[in-house]
Amino acid sequence: MRRSTTIYILILIAACGLAYANTLNHEFVHDDKLEILENKNVHSLTNIPKALTASAWGWQENLGADNPSNYYRPAQTVTYALLYSAFGNDPKPFHVYKLVLHVLCTLLVFLIGVEMVRDGKKSLLAGLLFALHPMHVESVTWIAGITDVNCALFSLASFLFFLKYLRAGRRRQYVLSAACFFLALLSKEIALMMLPLFFIYKYLFGSFGDTLTQGDMQK
Repeated sequence: MRRSTTIYILILIAACGLAYANTLNHEFVHDDKLEILENKNVHSLTNIPKALTASAWGWQENLGADNPSNYYRPAQTVTYALLYSAFGNDPKPFHVYKLVLHVLCTLLVFLIGVEMVRDGKKSLLAGLLFALHPMHVESVTWIAGITDVNCALFSLASFLFFLKYLRAGRRRQYVLSAACFFLALLSKEIALMMLPLFFIYKYLFGSFGDTLTQGDMQK
């Protein structure tokens, strides 16, 4: 990895940390209490299979098994169960998880920029815009917004692998893109919008046809 790339990555990590470090000591609020503290189904890993076969609200014991919902988001429940199993009702690890995922999403935006424009500085600006844009505040700071960061992480990873597949044509990258897309779907329904994005990008741009050089990364 080039030195400039390492510096860009460190800048992005620092930007996310400085922007959201003050949220790590926040408590459970609003739906956090309903979905985690009052929902005994996420207090044991043995209940995970129940989440895989129920709607996003139907698996919540405190709401009743027949509670209607059009949402299917098992990744949310699995994440809650894993974090609760490891850390109990301490909200800090939940906030740390959200911040770590926001950092990873930011780095993925940077890497996607590198793949698309081959310019490290422009990609850094794109990453900083994503890291610091106020529209992401709720998704990053509100624990119940875990669906957004999970979905964003897998969607961005899927698109990055898709770009790499177009460039190199390796089947492994295509499989990884499809796997990440599937995980994004399990996180939130909005991931479906990745499908037209894939087709539109392939139609408009196709493949760059060559590999990214180290010289490109120095721009």
